[in-house]
Amino acid sequence: MNKPYPHYEVPVYHDLPELLDVAMARYGNRPVFRTKRRSGERRVSYAQLNAEVRKLSACLQRTIGSGRHVAVLGENCYEWILTYFAVVCSGNVIVPIDRELAAEDIAELLTECDCHFLVFSSAYKDVFHELQDRLPALDGAEQAALYARVEREAPAAWLPTVRDAPAALIYTSGTTGRSKGVVLSQNNLCADARAACAFVRLYGRTIALLPFHHTFAFTVNVLCSITAGVDTLIPTSLKYAAELIASFRPSFLTVVPMILEMLDKKIRRSISERRLAGVLPALDLLCRPFDAVGIHLRGLCFGSVRKGLGGALSFFISGGAPLDPELSARFASYGIPVLNGYGISECSPVVSVNRLGHHRPGSVGQALPGVSVRIDRKGEDEEGEICVKGDIVMLGYHNLAAETSAAMQDGWFHTGDIGKTDRDGFLYVTGRIKNLIILSNGKNVSPEELETYLGRIPGVQEVMVSAADNRLTAEIAPDEDYCKSLEDPQEYFQEQILRLNRRLPPYKAIASVRLRDTAFRKTTTKKIIRQQKEDHAHV
Repeated sequence: MNKPYPHYEVPVYHDLPELLDVAMARYGNRPVFRTKRRSGERRVSYAQLNAEVRKLSACLQRTIGSGRHVAVLGENCYEWILTYFAVVCSGNVIVPIDRELAAEDIAELLTECDCHFLVFSSAYKDVFHELQDRLPALDGAEQAALYARVEREAPAAWLPTVRDAPAALIYTSGTTGRSKGVVLSQNNLCADARAACAFVRLYGRTIALLPFHHTFAFTVNVLCSITAGVDTLIPTSLKYAAELIASFRPSFLTVVPMILEMLDKKIRRSISERRLAGVLPALDLLCRPFDAVGIHLRGLCFGSVRKGLGGALSFFISGGAPLDPELSARFASYGIPVLNGYGISECSPVVSVNRLGHHRPGSVGQALPGVSVRIDRKGEDEEGEICVKGDIVMLGYHNLAAETSAAMQDGWFHTGDIGKTDRDGFLYVTGRIKNLIILSNGKNVSPEELETYLGRIPGVQEVMVSAADNRLTAEIAPDEDYCKSLEDPQEYFQEQILRLNRRLPPYKAIASVRLRDTAFRKTTTKKIIRQQKEDHAHV
C-alpha cells in the first residue's frame, strides 16, 4: 500500500536541554546508550544522560567560560556524545573533528575557526600533543578525565540557552575543493530531528555504525534516537559489523550505501553457498500479490536471510551518498525496505526521506514537515539546482560572508545539487553542479548517473566518469579477484561498456575505458576525489 498517511506525533523541543528533559520525563531509567567492552556491558539511562550533561556543562562553564569554540576528537563512544551536549549546553560551540584527518589538517581547521580547546579520547593523546607543538595556545582535556570530574560534581540547573546562536561548527570533507565551516544553531538541529521523527517512526534498538562527527549520524543516531526513546549500542569496532548486527538484533539501522553493499555481498554469498539462488526469485513473485493488498509474507518467506541480520530488522535509513535502486530493491525483496534520503550539512542535514508505505523507487523521498524544496530550473529543463528553505537551514558559513550570501538567496539555500521532483513532490537527485559535464553540443551529462550504471557491471569495484576533448571516459578500479578469471580485463570492460552504450542516448555514450592499478583517492567519507592524477591509470 503505497500512499500518504499522517505524520507521527513528536514532542516539542527547540534546544538540547529541552530535548534531554523531555526524554528523561518520557523514558527515565530505560537505556539510551550502551557499549560492550571486555569488562562487560555498560549502560547509560536517559535519566543518567540528563544528569551527566547538566554536571559537565556546569563544569565546562566554570573552567573555560562560554562563547568559545571547543573541538572534540575521538572514536564513537558515550563520552563523545556527553562532550557534544555539554559543550553546547554550556554556551559554547562544538567543533566535531573527523578522526581520520592528519594532524596538520586538524591544526589548520582549529586555526581557521579560532579553537583553543580540544577534548580528545585516550587513543588520540599523541595527536593532541602533536597539535600542541603546532599550536602552542591549544589547551585540552582527555574525555576520561572530564568524565571523572562529572562523577564528583553536584547536580546543576541548565544554563540559559540562546536557541538561534551558533551551537555547532561542522567542517565537511569536499570532493572538489576545500571544506567550509557550516554554522548550525540548536534550533536548526532540533528542528531537523523533530521533523525526521515525524516522518519516520524510530523504535526499539539500533547500532551506531556511522561516525558521530558526521552530522547525518549525529542527527539520526543521537538526536532522533533520543527523541524516540531508542536503545543504541555504540560498538568499539566495526570489524565484525555483520556479526554484531546478528547478535544485537536491531530494529532499524542508519547506514551509507557502502555498508549496504557489504551486507548485500555477505547475504548473496550465503545464498549461493546454501544453493538458494533459484528459490528466492520464486518466493519474491509469490509475495508480490500479497504486498499489493498489505499482507506481509516476506518476513516468513525470507526468514533465513533476515535471521542473518538479527531477525528483528524492520528497515534501513540510507544517506550520505547515492544509492543504487537495484541494491535497495534486493533488500526490499527480503522484506527489509531501505528508506533512502537526501541531506546536506548546511541543512542539519536531513532534507527529505522516503517513508515506510509511501516511497518512490530511485527517489530520496519527500521534503520533511516544515521544509520547503524547489528546483531552480533554467529555461525548459526538467532538472535544476535543489533549493531548500526552513528552520533546518544553517546560520551561514564561518567567516565566509561572500560564500554565505551566494548560497543564501531570498531565504532559499542553494545546495549545489542537481535534481527534479515529480507531481507528488518526490525528489530525485541526479548530480552535483560542480561535477556536471557540459559537452560542446550543449548537452549536460551527470557523471553520477553513468557511474551508477557502470557500478552494476560485474568486476567494477569503483568508477569515475570524466570528459576530455568532448569525449566521456570511464576510469575503473577493478575487483582484482574477479579479474583473475578474465583472459583480457581491458577487452572485457570495453565490451561491457559497448553494451551499456546501446541503452544510452548517443551523447551519453562512453568513448573509452581506463583501468587503474590502485584505488581512487577518497575523502574520509569514502567519496572519490574527482581531481585525480592520471599516473595510476593505464589503457
